[in-house]
Amino acid sequence: MFLEDIIENFDKKGDKEILVEKKDGKYSSITFSEFKKLVSSVQKELGDINKEDRVVIFMENSPLWIASLFAVMFSGGISVPVDYLLSESEFFNILRDAQPRVILTSTQNYDKAKLAAKKLGYKPEIVKVDNVVVEDRELKILLPSMDDVAVILYTSGTTGNPKGVMLTYRNLNHNIEGIRDIRLLNEKDRFIAILPFHHTYPLLATVVLPITEGLPLVFIERLTPADILSTIRDQNVTIMVGVPKLFQVIYHNI
Repeated sequence: MFLEDIIENFDKKGDKEILVEKKDGKYSSITFSEFKKLVSSVQKELGDINKEDRVVIFMENSPLWIASLFAVMFSGGISVPVDYLLSESEFFNILRDAQPRVILTSTQNYDKAKLAAKKLGYKPEIVKVDNVVVEDRELKILLPSMDDVAVILYTSGTTGNPKGVMLTYRNLNHNIEGIRDIRLLNEKDRFIAILPFHHTYPLLATVVLPITEGLPLVFIERLTPADILSTIRDQNVTIMVGVPKLFQVIYHNI
């Protein structure tokens, strides 16, 4: 299973760059060892969540988003990634349906999360992950079974309120194995993160896949063609996961 591959990456590729952030035009790298610390530090904030407890991830794309996902997975919980651009009422509808025990968010999205959660009949824990103190802690590992639910993604592809779609570890693992079977990747590949992680396609292709395969993922600073192109050039990016509209916009700005 892919989680076992990630554990092996923690052990054998500790000094290898896995995430690259861009701030004020400058790049900074996060190694596998540092990423493991991020995951275990976020995991501490989850408390003693039980198997199948839902944990909402409500924030912008970032290394902490990815750390939050794997903190939940290694704790036995179910991640519920949600679009942080939703209105308060739209977010409340998802919270009411998902009934999360914890909401992991960022400072810029905390107020919206707090207001939406206030309308629930109980108080989920709300954690600002960008305030988490990163420590060298032991990572708690509770490996799930293949048929356990890994994530619940809310889709607006039907009428009415978004519906929660459950993806199991078998679903995610099957996609990883399919990509391996066609030998699409090599050890020199580098990914770029553009699409929002709360969708199935980028969740698998720009979060789970590169971390599992031990290939660096680079974050853009701004969602503009100029920044995307400069980041691709500066970081020698070889794989960009996108949709037709994104490729069209970039093409017309080359």
